[in-house]
Amino acid sequence: MTAINSLTPLGASPVAEAKSNQELVLPDRPFGEMALALSGGGFRAASFSLGVISYLKRCYLDNEEDTLLQHVSFLTSTSGGSITNAAYSVALSKGNFNFSEFYQNTRQFMHGDNLLSEVFKMLENSESWPEKGISTKKNLKLSKSANLINAFAKAYDKILFKGTTLKTYFNQNMQSHLKTVCFNATEFNNGMAFRFQTNGNPDSVKTIGNYYLHFKDPEVAGQLKISDIVATSSCFPSGFEPMVYPNDYIHEDLNDVDKMLEAINYKNNNPLKECDIKDEPFCMMDGGIVDNQGLGSMMMEDTYRRDRQKKQFDLMMVADVGSFYFDAFKMPETTKRWYTSLSFNAFKTLSLVSFLVFGLSLYSVLLDWYKTAGLLLVIPSGFLSLIFLYLSQQFKGIKKDLEQDAMGSVLLKNIGYFKKLKLGIVQQMAAARLKSVVIMASDLFLKQIRRQYFNEFYSLPAYKKRRLSCFIYEFTSKHRDTRLANLKKEADIFDTTLMDILDPGDRIINFADNASAMGTTLWFDPKTGDATRDAIIACGQFTLCYNLLKYIYRQEADLPEWKDDAKLQALKARLLDDWKQFKNKPDFLV
Repeated sequence: MTAINSLTPLGASPVAEAKSNQELVLPDRPFGEMALALSGGGFRAASFSLGVISYLKRCYLDNEEDTLLQHVSFLTSTSGGSITNAAYSVALSKGNFNFSEFYQNTRQFMHGDNLLSEVFKMLENSESWPEKGISTKKNLKLSKSANLINAFAKAYDKILFKGTTLKTYFNQNMQSHLKTVCFNATEFNNGMAFRFQTNGNPDSVKTIGNYYLHFKDPEVAGQLKISDIVATSSCFPSGFEPMVYPNDYIHEDLNDVDKMLEAINYKNNNPLKECDIKDEPFCMMDGGIVDNQGLGSMMMEDTYRRDRQKKQFDLMMVADVGSFYFDAFKMPETTKRWYTSLSFNAFKTLSLVSFLVFGLSLYSVLLDWYKTAGLLLVIPSGFLSLIFLYLSQQFKGIKKDLEQDAMGSVLLKNIGYFKKLKLGIVQQMAAARLKSVVIMASDLFLKQIRRQYFNEFYSLPAYKKRRLSCFIYEFTSKHRDTRLANLKKEADIFDTTLMDILDPGDRIINFADNASAMGTTLWFDPKTGDATRDAIIACGQFTLCYNLLKYIYRQEADLPEWKDDAKLQALKARLLDDWKQFKNKPDFLV
């Protein structure tokens, strides 16, 4: 394991680096050294990735030991894809590796019932959170927060990773086809990708992080739990809280907070704010925030190799369950309820009346004057009075904050206008703003970033002859016309005969529709979970089979001598035979 990836330079990005790749690069062999990126998307991504990896294991060139999976030297992942990446790479690193055992264990893990059960058990039991860290320099006692994402991390560790740390990759004697493993996250000090990347050499600790924040102590980095790294990579916004370093990475063998903070190199951060950043905790979340396909890491590695005159990848593959297409925004409708016709002023008047009624009711009860009426009115009037008091106190706090802000002071001058509006209108305005903000944060911005990486990877000449994409929606009924149009653009390769051969048939389309319909969650529906999981795994398998065939046909068109290569032609024949079986029974390999 020799290649050490470069860190992103100041002010640059993986995309900016990739723009220098303007020259066409041809593979030495169609399936020489390969890189694989596993996208985010919860258990949908994890299952699809498992399908892709299992089918790479099935395909071989020279003999059954020379599988395509053995040619993958660089494995990068984001979010849900990191679950499968970690499960595979950890199992591989420990020796005596049995692929069938790994496959079945990971497949069973993604059922989700045991995972969720463990998560909620830990949240309910305070004794499940013994992790404490001590800082002698700052006199701090930090601990792992008892929250949802950390409960998932602890459940991952208990069920899947059994205490394994990043040091498992620091094994120079490990006989593995993987040379570099990368888990993508996002740090919130600078809003940049944070890569937990290692090539198995402790010196590669400098690639764990980014230009602004990265590790410099391999001992501390090696003690990070794989479960915590996977949780960081899959900690998607709105679903989970951010993970805080060092707090949420503390465990029994890693509890020296001073040492954990000193292990981070902060020197490239904003010098004007160095005192607020250096040796201070920082937050991280899902890698999909900046790169949901993991493409940036793969392109950076390929560029690094080129710049140092090392062999670039022969094939760069992406297993992806997402899309950069965006659903149209629809304005929320005005809700019609009894209170929506009231204005804030009317509500205030009603609340003041409730104070008066509450006082009279209490008076009647205490003095036994119309006591029955008093008893009936004291509770609802008292409840309304409490609401009014609470809202008044909240408004005072908001008003104080607004007075300190230029925009807020303008709003306060015109707040009388809003007090006259009906609550139904205000509710609709607030709902529209909230919905638009959530969509921008969780969907629009992410997909625009995704589109940028996507466009670079699929437009730069350097990758044109060396890329293979495996999309979960490839065979969905809604994507049919686009898929056929893409084939027709290459009429010289995919003629009518080949298009007939590559036609998926109704069974594959039904599987793809079911697989792509699942949302981004870290569990499956208990009633249909096994069927959905297996449909997604199958989708990864038959979609990769199809794209491997397309890739081989393209290679033959570019270089006709590949048609006489016995190993490649034997592989193609096996792929065509599998394709026929997939069309008949899409899940025959699951």
